[in-house]
Amino acid sequence: MRVFTEGVLVLLFAAGGGVAGQALAGHLRLARHPTVVWHVLLIPVAWGMWESRQYLICAALSLAIVASIWAAVTAGAEATAAAQDSAAAERADDGELS
Repeated sequence: MRVFTEGVLVLLFAAGGGVAGQALAGHLRLARHPTVVWHVLLIPVAWGMWESRQYLICAALSLAIVASIWAAVTAGAEATAAAQDSAAAERADDGELS
C-alpha cells in the first residue's frame, strides 16, 4: 500500500508541476507564486548539503534557486509592464489621455 501511496504522490506533484509550468509559460500572473514557494522550500535542502560538506551540490542548488526565483519575479514584472504599455496604447488610440 505504501508504494501505491508514494506513486500517487509522485503523480500529483508531477501534475502540479506541469500545470504550474504551463501557467508560467502562458505568462499568467499567479503562475510565478508556486515557483517562488517551491524554490524557497529548497533552501533548507541547500543548507543541508552545505552542512554535509557537499559543497558542489550546494553551490549548484543555490544557483538554481536564486536563478529560478529571479526569473519568476522578473518575468512577472516584464509581463506587468507589457500589459500596462498595452493598456496605455489602447487609451491613446481611444483618444483618452493618461
